[in-house]
Amino acid sequence: MYRGYRWSVKFVHNRRKAKGMKLLPIEVSIHYKTTHYFPTGIHVLPSNWDGFRTVNHPLSIAYNQKLSKIEFEISSRINETEGKCSMAEVKLILGLGRVESFNDFIRSQIEKEEVSDTTKRIHRSALKVLDAFSPQLKFKDINSQFAHNVVYYLRAKGNKDTSIRNFITIAKKYLIIAENLGLFKGRNPLKGIRLNIVESEKEYLTIDELNKIEKYEGIYSDVRDMFLLSCYTGMAYIDIKNFKKESITVGKYKFIQSTRTKSKTGYYINLSLMFHGKALDVIERMEDKPSSYTRVYTAIQRIAKDCGINKKITFHVGRVTCATNLEGLGMSEQRINYIMGWKSKGMKSRYAKITREKIDAQLLEIFK
Repeated sequence: MYRGYRWSVKFVHNRRKAKGMKLLPIEVSIHYKTTHYFPTGIHVLPSNWDGFRTVNHPLSIAYNQKLSKIEFEISSRINETEGKCSMAEVKLILGLGRVESFNDFIRSQIEKEEVSDTTKRIHRSALKVLDAFSPQLKFKDINSQFAHNVVYYLRAKGNKDTSIRNFITIAKKYLIIAENLGLFKGRNPLKGIRLNIVESEKEYLTIDELNKIEKYEGIYSDVRDMFLLSCYTGMAYIDIKNFKKESITVGKYKFIQSTRTKSKTGYYINLSLMFHGKALDVIERMEDKPSSYTRVYTAIQRIAKDCGINKKITFHVGRVTCATNLEGLGMSEQRINYIMGWKSKGMKSRYAKITREKIDAQLLEIFK
């Protein structure tokens, strides 16, 4: 926190007391009257913020360094000008100079977001869609007519409602940020869009189908083992690709405790207990892993076909399979979330209260 020349600079979290992971903004006040909130690009849970810095987070060190740098640059400017600098200068320090184009705003904001490379790639794809619709969309032109036109445009291009909803969700997020920065004024027209989407049922494999894949022998045995590891541990493709046998911690049980590459959330997998240690058998025989995801995807489909499984198989199906089978065996939702490294959805985040011992105890009860 900085105070000087009747300026106040501090970081606040979840000032609206909302649930789940929220953006950590910086609060800047002049003469303790005029207050503005600016985004830092950092999203954390309430349990990851102690009022002054981020804690209990895999990226706490990097986040705190970034916050310290932001506070130092703003306070230095205030001191240099003896408190006579303007809020516009603060915006420039934060890289939030005035922009008229929604496209340019999204383009610059994507680089500031503390999210995974995969998420940034998805957001850049949404930006390409916006550029194709309107290369330089002005904030003043964003209204209900724009919302209607962009949905009509996307449908005319053959996009399904699910793809349209994903685009709207991303565009709405950046429009809310622009609104908080004072770049956009008025009612957010994207908040009122309702698409009639029927959620498809998530595919997963039964224990019998997993046993069929276990018995597969062929040229794609390496891909079979990667996929089975996902089914028995819930690990994502990129985490399996980066996985090394040295990552296993050996104690009372053999386990993996790490952070998901995509979401940066922590996870804990007891290899000895889950599904009677089948993951350890898979890891034991794993050697070189395929480097091309295209080959991996094609191979999984061929394996499923050869095993008589009429389902479209992906590594996400492997993760869903793990979670679904754990749930079917009686594992609690809260502990499944922790094993999978999922962010809390529709429930209070209590990951801090989950311990390895509690997970081990329930796994022991399930896999007697």
